[in-house]
Amino acid sequence: MDFGIMNVVSGDLLVSALEHGHKLTDSDGSTSTFRSTCVEFFHGLIHFIQSNREGLLLLAILVSVLFTFSGVFILKPAVFLLGVLIAIPISVIPFQAYMNDSKLRLVLEIGCFIVLSILLGILSVHLMYAVFLFLFGVCFGVVVVAVLQIFVLKYFIHEDALFGALCTVCGLLFGMASIVFPSLILVISSAFTGATGTTASLYIISGRSPYIVPMSNGEFFRSVSSGTKTMAMFLILLALCGMISQSVLLLRHKKKQRRTEEQQPLLGSAHSQSEQNGTDASIP
Repeated sequence: MDFGIMNVVSGDLLVSALEHGHKLTDSDGSTSTFRSTCVEFFHGLIHFIQSNREGLLLLAILVSVLFTFSGVFILKPAVFLLGVLIAIPISVIPFQAYMNDSKLRLVLEIGCFIVLSILLGILSVHLMYAVFLFLFGVCFGVVVVAVLQIFVLKYFIHEDALFGALCTVCGLLFGMASIVFPSLILVISSAFTGATGTTASLYIISGRSPYIVPMSNGEFFRSVSSGTKTMAMFLILLALCGMISQSVLLLRHKKKQRRTEEQQPLLGSAHSQSEQNGTDASIP
């Protein structure tokens, strides 16, 4: 990451943000150095994401695949950290008063970045822990940046963001419940509710309503690159494969559990009978 280029770009973006009316001064009129530094950092981060979308998507795929096949118990901190890192650009996108026509494409690709990380985890045996840690990381990151926006940068979040936050929290609760009560419904609800929440938050803070997504007109699809369309189709197929694989795993687990429960009384009676035979044989 070239911080020199980022600082130059961030300075221009900060001027643009000031021209759009972002308040970066204290009550006495003096400019806060800390707040200006935070805004410069966030603008530089967003510019880095915009400039390296393809690379970040490939990194997301790589991290998700490594996480899926390496085991959650080894990479638990990495999964949590991934959620936090994803939450940061989601939360700071409201500062993008300078967004160009590629805004929707950026939103969709970051949404794919999130959904891909969750859906690839569906293929993992330890999905419950993955979803819980990932969504907890996302929630943690969103809360931290929200506090920073409100109390440090004096930038108030749009009230409709409660919809996305509610979905994300519901996904977190489903993930916690799926750890205690392993269930296919809870697992799928956790993954897709969390993904819906974070993606809806992206639509909200980019100026689009989550309740009416413009899928009917051709403008939506024309603004999306062919690579993103392919990625979306891949995610749909991956979701279906994940549901099928997870349902097969749960069915096998239930059958195995049922067989164990059925064999326990038989084993107990056979054990008691052998004990009785042993005592009978010892009596002269």
